[in-house]
Parts: sequence; structure tokens; C-alpha cells
Amino acid sequence: MATKRSFSVKSGLDANANSISNLGVVSASLTLSGANAVTLTTTGATNVTLPTSGTLLYSGGALGTPTSGTLSNCTFPTLNQNTTGSSASCTGNAATATKLAATVNINGVAFDGSAAITVTAAAGTLTGATLNSTVTGSSLTSVGTIGTGVWQGSTISDTYLATISTANKVSNSATTATSANTASAIIARDASGNFSAGVMSGTATTARYADLAENYTSDQSYDYGIVLMIGGEEEVTIADADTQRLAGVVSQNPAYLMNSECEGKHVVAIALQGRTPVRVKGKVNKGDFLVSAGDGYAKATDNPRIGSIIGKSLESFDGQYGMVEAMVGRL
Repeated sequence: MATKRSFSVKSGLDANANSISNLGVVSASLTLSGANAVTLTTTGATNVTLPTSGTLLYSGGALGTPTSGTLSNCTFPTLNQNTTGSSASCTGNAATATKLAATVNINGVAFDGSAAITVTAAAGTLTGATLNSTVTGSSLTSVGTIGTGVWQGSTISDTYLATISTANKVSNSATTATSANTASAIIARDASGNFSAGVMSGTATTARYADLAENYTSDQSYDYGIVLMIGGEEEVTIADADTQRLAGVVSQNPAYLMNSECEGKHVVAIALQGRTPVRVKGKVNKGDFLVSAGDGYAKATDNPRIGSIIGKSLESFDGQYGMVEAMVGRL
């Protein structure tokens, strides 16, 4: 069995005796003290306790100066041992690196640090509720349901607008609806389902009212059913009895009104064809010819003259003054 021996080299060695080699010790502990430079050449498993000052050397050069047991500013030979795995794991942050040890995926794009990548943001991976105001452009083709907000961009093409089925959801000068006769407005029916309009183009298949009428200027306003003749200061006036200058009867609600743009202080619609109420005086039988009785009334006759016929009565009346439905424009 080999004997463990201890050697001590003191700082008093001269310059020619500060190198110890070829000790031939199988197992030894060499303790050095002082600040002398020492070169150690050992074989076997030698434990060395280093001094806290001085310069440590090995056969290839200086290792550095120890400070409290820690080597700093040292140049080490290549370590012939495993530096990976559990036997000699390295931890901490690397000052520099060429690339990551393992490639990672960032939003589906492989990244190992060796080159820049472009990451496309998928809608499903985004978080937050508001786009930044600096986002001014995109190629979005669908944004889902927009619950609130004010559109401030360019005009949206009509082909991209869905049907609006709820009332009062759109309001502007182009989409405001009204039942009045208003220019450049959408038609809206009133509470009774009616609306007013000016000139309309189309084909009428039915009419609510019964007569065809035309506007004429008159010397004063006249109520419906009053018999008028051509004369007076304007085109028509109240009819004389038995006049052959008969104009007709003022219409109540013409189904079709001609000369609608007739202008004058007083304008009346005279029934030309169809059925309309006529004011009568005296007894009238159904089918009787009606002519002027004067003061705006009509009367029955069996022998009318040309130019005096108002029309034929569609009902009988037995009284002094009244109103009957008459077929005008028919001889």
C-alpha cells in the first residue's frame, strides 16, 4: 500500500529551484504557499491546493491569477470531456448564438434565429377588441356583423348592401321616406295606407273614382255637383237655365284629371265622362235627361236641345232640391 505524503514548497526558493517535476508520487497532496510562479507536471490523480496569489502555469502557458479560489482571465486547454447532457449540463444565458438549438413555430412559421421571418396574423390568434387607429388599409373580404359604429369611408356599392327589413334603420337625404309629394324622396304610406304624388308613369288597371275630368279656370270657387257653362270673366261660370253653352258638372273625385297644371285664381275640375254627383231641382226619374235649371242646378227634361245635355240620371229623386248620381257625357 502506497504511503500518502505531503510536500511543502516555501516562498524562499531561489529562481533556479522554483520548478518541481517528476516527483513520482502515486497519491500526494502538494501544498504551495507564497507568490512564486510554479510549474506543475503531474501524473496520476493528484490533488493540488492552489495559492491565493501568484501566477499559475501549465506546459502551454499561463492559466491566470487565482483570487479567493476563483480563476479569472485564464486560458484553458481543450477540455476532453462531455459538455452536453446531464453529466455536464450548461445553464444560463448565452452572450451570442448563431441560431436556436431547436426550431420553434411562430404562428405556423418555423423560426430558428438564423434568418428573419414574416408572420401572417390569423384572425383566430388575435386578441383584443379594437383595431389601432393607425390601421388604415387591409384586404378584408368579410368582417362579420358590425354591431355599432359610423361609416366614414367611401361610398359602399349597392351590391354589398344586404336587404334592410327593419323600419327606421337608414336615414339620410336619399333614403328618407315620406307620404307627402316631396322631390327625391322614397314613398311612404301614411296611417291609412295612402300617399301623395305628382306625375306618375305606368298603366292603371283600376280606378277608385268614376269620372274623367279636366281643369278649367273659373270666376270663383265652386263645390262639386254644381252645373257650369262656358262664360264669365274666366273660362267657366255658373250655368243659366236651359243654356246650350253647357260646360258640365264640377267633379267630386275624378278618377283621372287632365290639365292638372292649369293655373288661375280659381280652378275647377269638370266631369266630361263617367258618373258623378249632380245637384238637381224638382222631381227626377231614373234615366231622365238632365239639363241646366239655373243657379247651378239640373232638372229633368224629355226634349233636350243640342248643347244643353248634362247626362242621364242613374236614380230617381222626388223633392225640391237634392243630389243624384248621373252618367255624364252620354246622349
